[in-house]
Amino acid sequence: MPIILPHTAADFRKNEIATLRYICARGFFDQDFEELADALTSYNDRYKGQKGNLDFKFVADFEMHIEKYTHRIILHAEVTGNYSFTTYSIGICDRTTDQLIRRFHFDYDHKTARGKQKAPTSHLQYGGQSGPGHSGKIYLTNNLFDKLSEPRISHPPINLAILLDMVFCEFYDQRTKKIIEDPQWRSLIRDNEEFIFRNYFSEIAGHIGSERHVKENLVRDICYSN
Repeated sequence: MPIILPHTAADFRKNEIATLRYICARGFFDQDFEELADALTSYNDRYKGQKGNLDFKFVADFEMHIEKYTHRIILHAEVTGNYSFTTYSIGICDRTTDQLIRRFHFDYDHKTARGKQKAPTSHLQYGGQSGPGHSGKIYLTNNLFDKLSEPRISHPPINLAILLDMVFCEFYDQRTKKIIEDPQWRSLIRDNEEFIFRNYFSEIAGHIGSERHVKENLVRDICYSN
């Protein structure tokens, strides 16, 4: 059996909305990343007070310093239906244009059959097309070969809090340090590590330590959906 998330899709989306609420209430990005803060506020307002089994979507585009230069970062997050479409992505623009020069997306897919192609339930891919940013800008992928869907590299599932933390840890400077070392930020990430990682790594650790871990049933076998 593949490793799947223990949460219902509805509970997963509730956690994402709670993340928006937590971040907006504390204003982590208000001072140094106003565009990101505006996007977070906009989506928080969108979901505020709404009830029912809602699909979740978040988009933000903003500037960050990467290797001494300023680039635009584009983030997308979407959780639709019963995990029928669950994806998180990071795009990086060329310094002077709206062309993407890097794009990574993290997908969770435990039901889609791919015929002969085996795919990890939770995986990382490079490339792919990018939708517009929260600013309305269109980001092009002419410098990426976005038609190639392989490889899909096994990777732990992520969510919005983990995606944001990943970005701010990777593109480290004094502005991002202030955020990722904030005790309230670290508390948010700790709770989301528990939410998103605990079952995944427990399943792997339990498999390795069990009689089921034989050459016919490797860790990679429980990471694949078909």
